[in-house]
Amino acid sequence: MNKYDIIEMHKKCFDLLIEHQLANSNFYFVPRRKNNKNRLDAGMYFIGNENYLQISFWDGMDKNEKVHNIAFVVTPKGTSSIELSATGDNGKSRNLSEIASLLQEKYGYHFDEAKDGKWFYYYPDDLFLDNLFQFVKREKQDIDAYLMEHPTSGIEMLSSEFNDKFVGRIIHNYKENSRKKVGSALVQPSEYVKEFKHNELSNELTAYLRNNGYLDVLAEDCYADITCKDDQGNFILYELKTSMTVRQAIREAIGQLLEYSHYRKERMVDQMIIVTRLAPTDEDRQYLGKLRDKYQLPLYYQRFAGISKGLSDLY
Repeated sequence: MNKYDIIEMHKKCFDLLIEHQLANSNFYFVPRRKNNKNRLDAGMYFIGNENYLQISFWDGMDKNEKVHNIAFVVTPKGTSSIELSATGDNGKSRNLSEIASLLQEKYGYHFDEAKDGKWFYYYPDDLFLDNLFQFVKREKQDIDAYLMEHPTSGIEMLSSEFNDKFVGRIIHNYKENSRKKVGSALVQPSEYVKEFKHNELSNELTAYLRNNGYLDVLAEDCYADITCKDDQGNFILYELKTSMTVRQAIREAIGQLLEYSHYRKERMVDQMIIVTRLAPTDEDRQYLGKLRDKYQLPLYYQRFAGISKGLSDLY
C-alpha cells in the first residue's frame, strides 16, 4: 500500500530543493524537461510515473533506460534510493562503478547490481525527505568532486543557464497560479517561489485568523505582514518567513518587528510574533525566552501548519 500521493511527493521534493537553492545560489537540479502526457502540468516536476520519481543534479541520461545516469529515487511507499544507470555505455558504466565504490568505502553503502551498468543503493528507512536533504548535503558533494576530476565521463555539471531554462519554466507556473502576482523578468526564478510561498502563507494565515475570532485582520498593514487583535484585545504584529530554519527566521524578523512596532503612531504593540511552517527546536525556544527575559521584548514564535491545523502554542 502506498504511503504518499506521488504528486504531493513531487511538490515536497521540489520545495525542499528550491529552499536549498535560495540559500545556495550555485545549487542546481534537473526537473522534468518535457510535458509528456501533461505530467508537468499535473505537478510531476521530475521524471517518472505513478510508481516513482527521479531527481538528478547532473546532466546525463541512460538512453536505453530513459533515466538519469545518477539519480535520487523516491517511491509512493516512502522508500528512497540512489540509482546509477548507464546500460550499454561501457565508458559511463566504469565511472558509475567507481562512484558506487567511492560511496561504499566512505559511507558503507552497498550497491546492488540490477543488470550490467545499473546499480541501486536502498536507504533503510522511509524518511525520503531527510534522505534527500542528506544526499544534497553529503553524497552529492562527493559525486560532484568525482565528476570534476573526470571531465570525460559524459556526465556534466549543471549551469545557471540550465536552471533558468528548465526550473524557470516551473517557477513561471507557480507565479501564474499564485493569487498575488510577483516578480518581474529580471528576478531570478527561485525568487518567484520564495515570494509565492510567502504569499501562500500570508493568504492562509489571514484566512485562518479571520475565521477563528481574531479582529481587524489586515495583511501588509504599515509594512507588517499581518496585524490583528485577539479576543482579549491584544494588538499583534505577525512577521512571516519562509526560511530554511527557525533560527534564520528569528534573525531576519527581529529588526523588522522592532521597526514596525516602534515607528507606529498608533497604540503600542502587545505581541510581536514570528511565523513559519517549521517546528522550533529546544534551542530556538530557549533563545526566545532569553530575549524576553533580558530585553523585556514581547517577542514570540508560532508554527502555522495550514488552515485545518492552525497555529501552534506561543513559544
